[in-house]
Amino acid sequence: MVKLSRFFITTIVISSALHCSSPSLQKNDLLASKHVASFEPKSYLNRINEIIGRPLVKNSEELDDAYKVSIDHGYYLGDIDCKIKAARWISHIVAPIDQEEDDQYERKFSFTPDPTLPKYCQTLSYEYTNSGYDRGHLAAAKDFAAYGREAIKVSFYTSNILPQVGSGFNRDLWKNLEEYIRQLSNKIGPVLVYTGPIFADYTSENFPTINHDIPVPTAYYKIVVHINDEEKMETIGFVIENTDHRKQNYGDSKLNKNCEDLVKNEANLKGDVCPKDNLVNIERHIMPIDKLEKIAKIRFFNNVATNESIKITERNSSSW
Repeated sequence: MVKLSRFFITTIVISSALHCSSPSLQKNDLLASKHVASFEPKSYLNRINEIIGRPLVKNSEELDDAYKVSIDHGYYLGDIDCKIKAARWISHIVAPIDQEEDDQYERKFSFTPDPTLPKYCQTLSYEYTNSGYDRGHLAAAKDFAAYGREAIKVSFYTSNILPQVGSGFNRDLWKNLEEYIRQLSNKIGPVLVYTGPIFADYTSENFPTINHDIPVPTAYYKIVVHINDEEKMETIGFVIENTDHRKQNYGDSKLNKNCEDLVKNEANLKGDVCPKDNLVNIERHIMPIDKLEKIAKIRFFNNVATNESIKITERNSSSW
């Protein structure tokens, strides 16, 4: 895990040459308004993929076309690797929501197989029972609160979940990252989010499974994309290990100064750990996009990388 002391944002400047030669990223018609009614999620997802390029697995041997199934449920889309029954990436839009929409959000849906996937590629909710892992959303269900019940419902397709450690990850640190992204959206406007698993040894398929069927990721990633007022595309990436972070000692003396008191409130925790800070400090899990791509074995912004008219730089997150 890479430890960084501050946020890094990749700023992709869309030059006038690109505006003239191909579809442009324009805040006015994509992400300008803080009201979700001003744009249609599906049209935006399709357009953004046309402009910046659909995520691509780097080595074709790792995701053979015979095993790849692309899904598009309007509110989110992605690529499923049917060889291991896991999404390699899911993309969706997190839009600002008002307090009323937030208050009305209800998680009253059951996980169901994705009806658009062939039978051999589907996973079933009961397979997670007594596995020791949560049914963890990739695109968080609450991210769809702005779009209504139908959007939330499709987020419960099992194509959008993978095994996640419960306490200390899915119910804590990962949940806090999801909340951070929603708060960010409320502050700066709609953002595009890519989410997916990371496997320590994907090529040999030497990773644990539940029910001898569903792979357990080593870690998970999220990439957040925003188009600012200057029509520049800003991104930030996170990679978080799929483990109980309450029990992790990151060796940060500032964060660990109150460990003794915190541990007293957690009977199951011992040693020099900081459960509270471990679960809220998402900054230490930020990772530059190029490094994230290497370990996720996926290339993002494929069209951007091959277009010389687009300049890519990194800067501090203070502007966000």
